[in-house]
Amino acid sequence: QYLIDRGHKEMGLLLGPYTTMNRLAQRRSGFVDCMDHNNLHAGDDTMISLSHEVRDGVMGAAMLIGKHPRLTAIYAASDVLAFGALYSLRQMGRRVPQDISLIGFDNIEFSEYCIPSLTTVNVPAVKMGRKAVFELVDKIQHNRLQAKHIYLEHEIIIRDSVANNRAT
Repeated sequence: QYLIDRGHKEMGLLLGPYTTMNRLAQRRSGFVDCMDHNNLHAGDDTMISLSHEVRDGVMGAAMLIGKHPRLTAIYAASDVLAFGALYSLRQMGRRVPQDISLIGFDNIEFSEYCIPSLTTVNVPAVKMGRKAVFELVDKIQHNRLQAKHIYLEHEIIIRDSVANNRAT
């Protein structure tokens, strides 16, 4: 939604293997739902699912731009993919954020120090780990098989990789 609020309408999604990882399936679903809610196109052709390595971000961004050269933004469902996308976009002569905006997910340490610094979604990793341990202990102590769904707040860390694309 942040990208849409900044005026972007032509967007692509890079993500890892969402069919085998629930959290990635949720990130994909969130992208599709948000695009649909805003009456924007979010077909399979605007989403590239590879693996979780930088080189997959490189290939994925090239594939997205090859299919949709007029994209104004890419949402990478991990910062690692975003780093690869950043490299790929530079190789294609695209400037971030002047020509195309880029947003990541995870807020890993390097996202603050790459150039441009990466706008990303911060997830409370330490809190997530604690909750997982407490959930596991509770399951063992109470002989409970069913898992609980636990939602943790997240926030967008605004840095330099997203341009305002709104007409002035």
